[in-house]
Amino acid sequence: MRQPFRRSSLQQRRELLLERSRLLRAELAGQSSALRERFAGTEHALGLARAATRKPVLLAAAAAALLVLKPARALRYITRGAMAVSLLRRLLGWMDREPR
Repeated sequence: MRQPFRRSSLQQRRELLLERSRLLRAELAGQSSALRERFAGTEHALGLARAATRKPVLLAAAAAALLVLKPARALRYITRGAMAVSLLRRLLGWMDREPR
């Protein structure tokens, strides 16, 4: 006789948990959309950085433009730019990895 009571009690608990889960998912979706709007500029900047590091032609064109515009400072800028690109590639690779 205790079995039917326990089964209905478990069923009620399951329904309560499912409803709570639905509410929490809806709340999380609202919060994530607010965060997505807030960090849209950051995502755009990361996209530009990824595109720049994937296209070495753009980097070479920038280096050539530096040589034409300011040849005296070009080597310094190119060296700093190469270090920045290397660092950026490492950072983006680290960000794209799956969490452990």
